[in-house]
Amino acid sequence: VLRRNAAGLGIRAAEADLLDFRRHAEGEASLVVCLGDTLTHLAEWSQVERLFRDVAATLRTDGRLVLGFRDYSRPAVDEARFIAVRSDVDRIHTCFLETLPEHVRVHDIVHERDGAAWRMQVGSYLKLRLAPARVEAALRAVGLEPVTEPGPRGMVRITAARASLRRPP
Repeated sequence: VLRRNAAGLGIRAAEADLLDFRRHAEGEASLVVCLGDTLTHLAEWSQVERLFRDVAATLRTDGRLVLGFRDYSRPAVDEARFIAVRSDVDRIHTCFLETLPEHVRVHDIVHERDGAAWRMQVGSYLKLRLAPARVEAALRAVGLEPVTEPGPRGMVRITAARASLRRPP
């Protein structure tokens, strides 16, 4: 879908490990985008720092980085541990969050109508707990100045540019 929608726009799509993005970059990038909670799928904090170093080295002088991720800095408690992801007449997808010291274990619970009966499938995976303040500090450490905004449903959006490009308030 990205390849089709990006035709003629100078966007190059690559299916690869996020940490190997520099292999697919052709020269300097004017924009690097990492949205949809992808960043939290990295296994450990050192990989986030590595990614930010690589992005800073790849961005043009006037380039930008845009990040989107769910704020897992505070443990989810009580009803907040449940996220209604998506539902329609035949499918209900809910997540249950289990907070661990450095990660969140996400339990996907999918109820799917099979004729007159409902069938449940459950799976789980780990996501890295990212705090916006820690992400901002890591971006500053590589020479990028972040601006953080709240996104929808507990998401955070951070746009970062070289510190020299940000105008004082």
